Amino acid sequence: MKVTSKVAIKQVTAGKAEEHYKDKILSNPQLEEHIIVIGTQQFNHSLLGAIKRGFDAGPNGKFMFIHQAIRRIRLNPELNWTVVIYKEGYTANQIGAMSVALANIVNGIRVVQAARREHVINYINTQDGNNEADTSDVRKIVKVKRLLFYCHGLVNRLAIGITNLNTTDDMLDITHNAVQQLNRDAFFPDARIYCFSCRTGLGNPQIDTSVYKTDFWGKETTERHNLYSAQSLAQKFSDITKVITYAYLCRSDYEDTLFTPDELDFKEYYRAGQFGVKRSRKNDGYNYLLKKEGATEQDHKRYKMLEDVSNARTIVDGAVFDPAGARYNVKGGESPKGLPREMQTFSPLQ
Repeated sequence: MKVTSKVAIKQVTAGKAEEHYKDKILSNPQLEEHIIVIGTQQFNHSLLGAIKRGFDAGPNGKFMFIHQAIRRIRLNPELNWTVVIYKEGYTANQIGAMSVALANIVNGIRVVQAARREHVINYINTQDGNNEADTSDVRKIVKVKRLLFYCHGLVNRLAIGITNLNTTDDMLDITHNAVQQLNRDAFFPDARIYCFSCRTGLGNPQIDTSVYKTDFWGKETTERHNLYSAQSLAQKFSDITKVITYAYLCRSDYEDTLFTPDELDFKEYYRAGQFGVKRSRKNDGYNYLLKKEGATEQDHKRYKMLEDVSNARTIVDGAVFDPAGARYNVKGGESPKGLPREMQTFSPLQ
């Protein structure tokens, strides 16, 4: 869709494109910007029943949001991309590795570091994380075509911090109040928002493990909780920006980012049969691989391909990094029970 506007402006920069003007009214096709917001990945796990500060996401999961962003850009390198990354929890080397990988895909790609949610809202509204205005001359020309969030989520919250231990969590998370500050004029009418976060399409925080209610004895019934999706954060995004938003009712699943469980099973069984390496995973479908002569030519080729993928990865400050990004997309998880696993569509109601 071609949209024109008239505005007084001297310079516009969008990715690699830069135009200079001298005090005149422009009437030009608007430029599109595709924005990916990457949340922190510093979730504190349970260790022997105790929550420990600084016990991080683990080497294979540290880059999961970054890997998904790289994958998305790799699939559509022709678009004008901007990556906004919350810098808390990532080292300078980790952000640098991401930036180099992105630059190898799209020369001149913009990477913006955010310290709190206001920087993200400001960038969406004005293309400047430090500009608190409702809009800007640049944003009148360069409007948002796609906005994607790769981050953790809770009901009614993009849980950017999610450690639940740091005092900075609240200044990072995107809530209803933050979404209220978005300017609909920053978006094309046919723009789209994608939230690859947990339960963003739910408005009822009671739905944690199952959509089904329990009786006095704690037994699950057939009666369902009200989803209150009309009060969800996804619906808020749509109502405020006036564009269609896609979000999960269930928890989002990043499990396949580096390898699928089946690929990991295959590798372990192959190594056990070929090299005598002790295995810890169980998949009876690969029992035939436990005999060295059981592997077929196709199995040998598959193992080599998976090893080539592994060997292309590096360790950056203790975390596994793949410059090619995620191998597979985010998918809907199985929790809470009884909810659809596909992304749901939210159109403006107000």
